[in-house]
Amino acid sequence: AIVSEPEWAFRWLHQHDPRAKFVAVTGTNGKSTTTALISHVTGWPQAGNMGVPLVNWVGQTKLPPGWVVELSSYQLYGCRKFRAHVSVLLNITPDHLPWHKNMRNYIRSKEAVFANQTRTDVAIGYGGDPQVLKALTQSRAQKKVFYLNEPFALPKHPHLIGAHNQINLRAAYQACLALGRARTDIIQRMRTFKGIPHRIELVKTALASRIFNDSKSTSPICTAVALDAMERDVILIVGGLDKGLSLKPILQCQGFERVQHLIAYGQAGPRFARELGDELENPPVVVKSFDAAVKQGLLLLQKTCDLLLSPGCASFDQFKNFEARGKRFVQQVKQWH
Repeated sequence: AIVSEPEWAFRWLHQHDPRAKFVAVTGTNGKSTTTALISHVTGWPQAGNMGVPLVNWVGQTKLPPGWVVELSSYQLYGCRKFRAHVSVLLNITPDHLPWHKNMRNYIRSKEAVFANQTRTDVAIGYGGDPQVLKALTQSRAQKKVFYLNEPFALPKHPHLIGAHNQINLRAAYQACLALGRARTDIIQRMRTFKGIPHRIELVKTALASRIFNDSKSTSPICTAVALDAMERDVILIVGGLDKGLSLKPILQCQGFERVQHLIAYGQAGPRFARELGDELENPPVVVKSFDAAVKQGLLLLQKTCDLLLSPGCASFDQFKNFEARGKRFVQQVKQWH
């Protein structure tokens, strides 16, 4: 059978040090931030879909006490024996459907994060997502469900804005508790977390306005989440390679009311402008290149609103990946003025 890279690495690492622990984090959105948070608190290295591949540790003579592994649906699809002592499932919304063929297969891949856990392990999930709750019922591990309306010691974080980041913070907190960390130590360490690039990253404050890089937004749901995190009116840059996903999440989110100007670029630009433009006061601006979109956004920037890059699309029409797209945005912003 063909297995994924984290599966093969797990088998080797577990065989060479059966005491080593694994924390697995998955979900359609938020897994990179949650993985980074747990790594920041524990000091254990990140691996998997974010950071270095887990297989890079194979053959090393000095191994850490554990790893925090971000797992994508593709990687979980190829897992057979991978077992995490603590597994986190944040959310499940439609994504990567052309590869998985249908939503049911995609859900099955995500559920696999709990598949090999035993009663001594811990399964953590966000209770606000029905698909997550359903997946948890199939787990043999000790279950911990958390909600946004529960009291929490870190209700605001300077680098992690928006309700979605409150989910990430709470998930990481529960994971660290499950590993035996002290509550006060977890919160103290979380306060020093600086966030990760390309995820509603504050790039610059100019003309009393803020400029955000959310290049990691590769689906309309991600754009909706970013808009809901905004505190002021925005100029929104969308576009890239169209995944063909519905734009309803953007149209139906509360933050859409804050969009003063829409700039749509690339292959997806015309569709985004057509479907979102009718609901806006100002006509959308459609351009072909990413650079032209950023330039237009900076020209429109004024004291009363912020600029948000949250494409809602894949980057592959003009970039190697979302990181390259985000770096280009940051570069252009820093060259401006």
